[in-house]
Amino acid sequence: MQKILEDIASPEWWFSVVVVALLIGLAGVYLSRFLDGAGKQLLTVLAARGEKAEREREERIQFYSQHSDLVPFLIAKQQDLRASRTSIGTFSVVFVLFAIAVQTSGLAHAHPMLARIAAAAALFCATLTMMASMWVSRTSFNLLLSILGVEQELLKRREADIRESATDH
Repeated sequence: MQKILEDIASPEWWFSVVVVALLIGLAGVYLSRFLDGAGKQLLTVLAARGEKAEREREERIQFYSQHSDLVPFLIAKQQDLRASRTSIGTFSVVFVLFAIAVQTSGLAHAHPMLARIAAAAALFCATLTMMASMWVSRTSFNLLLSILGVEQELLKRREADIRESATDH
């Protein structure tokens, strides 16, 4: 405490405080100008991205309202994406929970090699869980495609759409 009081009483300390305050003030002015410009740019980019996403959404709605027979494929694709995200989330949660259990059980300190083996086993099990979930979702999507037997129908439709758009121009 005595050292602090001596430092505060010295002119060098007060001079350094003034210099640092001036530097912080100058940096604050330039930083606020930069942040104002960057904030405006960020808002412009986000607004443009939102408008583009809304246009694409409206185009998809228009497309699927005209081709209602393709709606099951859209549903299957969304279910596939949901299953993939779920499997990745399951993988993360299982791995983190197991790592927490190993660390809090004292196993890591008592038997470091056994803790490493347990962590590797948890990673392996979590990876298998994720892969199985993704495989099931992909298999169900492919099964839906093969049951409906529309692969060739979709190709024919795309070719017809391409020919039609080529003749329109």
